[in-house]
Amino acid sequence: MSGEVDEDHGAIPIRGAVPGGRGSGTGRHRTPFNVLRGALNREVRVVLRGGVELRGTLRAYDQFINLHLEDVFRRAEGGEARKYQELFVRGSNVVWVEPARGTEE
Repeated sequence: MSGEVDEDHGAIPIRGAVPGGRGSGTGRHRTPFNVLRGALNREVRVVLRGGVELRGTLRAYDQFINLHLEDVFRRAEGGEARKYQELFVRGSNVVWVEPARGTEE
């Protein structure tokens, strides 16, 4: 990983230098858990192993990135789409999480 923020997706790498992090002069250190904390009760986009994409409201997470999502729209790589009222996602399947477009402050 290059350590740069992917501006197209708003994704923040888990490893490497992060703009706005320590030593950048901004005094702000963004970590994956800071991003998750800021996304609580907001819509997020989650990409899972195998190309599955989820979009729903993040209700809870833990130190393993296990996620509790509500009002979830799931789309598989082949185009199959489903809706779920509530979904629990095992963190080992999560590739990345980002706040959905228009939900950032």
